[in-house]
Amino acid sequence: MAVILAFGLGVLAGVALPYESLLLERQQSLIQRLEDEFRSLRADNQRLAQWAAQQEERDREYQTWARRLARLAAAGRLAGRTVAVLTLGQPAAGLRDEVGAVLSAAGAEVRWIGTGGSAWPQQLEAAAPQGVVVLDSGGADPLEPLLLEVRRRAGAAVPLVLATPSETRAAQAAARVPPPFTALDHAADPLGQAALVLGLLGVQGYFGYGAAAAGPLPPAGAAVPVLGGMP
Repeated sequence: MAVILAFGLGVLAGVALPYESLLLERQQSLIQRLEDEFRSLRADNQRLAQWAAQQEERDREYQTWARRLARLAAAGRLAGRTVAVLTLGQPAAGLRDEVGAVLSAAGAEVRWIGTGGSAWPQQLEAAAPQGVVVLDSGGADPLEPLLLEVRRRAGAAVPLVLATPSETRAAQAAARVPPPFTALDHAADPLGQAALVLGLLGVQGYFGYGAAAAGPLPPAGAAVPVLGGMP
């Protein structure tokens, strides 16, 4: 029996060894294929990262030149006009800087007024502006009552522009505030800054990227006042 058992084990071992060798070869082949695929994926990721960096640099260049063009398009259009900028909440510092820069490029005399206290209505009336911008932070502060009070204090004929990062607030205001009124949801964008100046010149509507907006800029056929002219 011992001899027969030993013979059987020897036969089984002889049969299993080729299969074990084949399995090992297949494992090594699979590992090699996975390593090759990993190297290929790593190379693809590196190429993608380089492409993304190039696109980011191009986007920065585009934004820089677009801002220059917006300043050139706005140059002198608000010369001799006082524009009151009312801040509601805490607008982003970058947005405040961008709005201030384009208004200065347009030649406006900018008066900054915070709406956090009770003195802003008197400050607005004392400024006697020829245009008013409400710079909204997009928070939960009531918007419509402020806009209607600005309209009452500044006068019905004074262009009023709302610059807010909220598409919802821009659309609601555009539907409820009487003209002359312009709502923007993209004032940090160069196109939004151009629309801001056009709004202060009397071009009305809701411009931006929201679903209810007419587009980032007024239609090409919209009448735009001449350089330095009154609306």
